[in-house]
Amino acid sequence: MRLEKLINDTKFRGLFFQVLLGLSLVLAGHWLFSNTVDNLTNQGKTLGFDFLSRTSGFQIIPT
Repeated sequence: MRLEKLINDTKFRGLFFQVLLGLSLVLAGHWLFSNTVDNLTNQGKTLGFDFLSRTSGFQIIPT
């Protein structure tokens, strides 16, 4: 009887689905970030702006 009352409560149901959606979004974001970092590591690439301090490797002709 208690579970039926809880399921039919609109406030509880709304809060439950919001928490479920929030948790799903956090887990999906974690998976996306970790998958991206793993794939970049496997390719020998890094995240960041370290490339700005290196030379370009080609000549820039002034006009």
